[in-house]
Amino acid sequence: MSWGEIAGLVAAAAAVVFVALCAVPLLKLGGVMDELRLAVRRLGEGTTPILDELKGTVSTTTREIARLSEVTEELAKMSRSASTMTEQAANVSTVVSTPLVKTAEVVGKGATAARDVGRRVQEHRPRRRARAVAGELEPGE
Repeated sequence: MSWGEIAGLVAAAAAVVFVALCAVPLLKLGGVMDELRLAVRRLGEGTTPILDELKGTVSTTTREIARLSEVTEELAKMSRSASTMTEQAANVSTVVSTPLVKTAEVVGKGATAARDVGRRVQEHRPRRRARAVAGELEPGE
């Protein structure tokens, strides 16, 4: 064997060792890739039901929000109606109370006038009696 052949054998052996050393990490990397492929498959399988549930939840939430907007609109209508009723009650109160107040004023003035007439009559009677006793009244008075 010549030095060239020995050098060729050493180079070939070195190449085999290099390939063997590179093959170990490549095999381990292949195993990692297989595990990664399985993990992605499991993730896809687990995500699909979650997405289906999420879709149902979103549709239910959308329906509830639509109902909530209907309730809000109804509450706004009720609020407007209550406001209108309050205004109408105030108007009715004004319409009813004004004549009642005026009637009470008239009745009060009438009662005052009747008291005044009653006092005058009471004051005038003793004079008439005194004049009648004195003979000063004439028969038509």
